[in-house]
Amino acid sequence: MNLRRTPPEAGIHQTVRGSPAAIAVRRKAVGAILIGLGLAGCATVLRDASGAATEAGEVNLADVSVGDCVLEPTISGEPSEIVITTVRVVPCGDLHDSEVFAVVELPKGDYPGDDEVFRASNEGCYEEFENFVGLPYKKSRLDFYNYYPLESSWFAIRGRMVTCLVFDPTKQIIGSLRDVAI
Repeated sequence: MNLRRTPPEAGIHQTVRGSPAAIAVRRKAVGAILIGLGLAGCATVLRDASGAATEAGEVNLADVSVGDCVLEPTISGEPSEIVITTVRVVPCGDLHDSEVFAVVELPKGDYPGDDEVFRASNEGCYEEFENFVGLPYKKSRLDFYNYYPLESSWFAIRGRMVTCLVFDPTKQIIGSLRDVAI
C-alpha cells in the first residue's frame, strides 16, 4: 500500500463509519485520512469478460469499478494524515473487507467546501446503497464508507468522483454483497 503524509488540503478524504480500517484510524489518527489520486504508475488486475477481478492486485483509486472487492490498508503508527493512492483489489471469492457499490460524480462548478462535499458524498452513496445491496440502508446490517474529493483534486480528471464501499461491520466477506438483501 502506498502511504505518505500530506497537507490537509490535498487528495481525497475517506468517510469512515465503522470499517476495521476506519476504527483503527480513528483511534490512531488526529486528522483525516487523505487519499491521493496518483494517476500514473499503478498496475492493474487481470479481469474476466464481465470486468470482475480474476487475481489480486493494486489498483489506482481512480480506476476501481463497481463490484471490485477490496482489502483495506493496514494503518499503523500515529499519522495525522495518510495518502493512499491504491487499493488492493481481490477476486470476490477471496476474503476481503469491502466492495465498491457505486462511483458517484459530484456536480461541476466551483468547489462547494468541505462540509458540502462530505454531505453530498454521503448522500450519493446512501441513495445508491439499496440499488446494489437490495435492501434500504436503514434496514440493512451492512454499512458503507466512501472516498471523496477535497479542493486540491476538484478540477483533476475524475476529481469529483466519490467511491462508495459497502462492508459487513461484524466480519470479513467472501463473495459479493450485490443483491444480498441483508
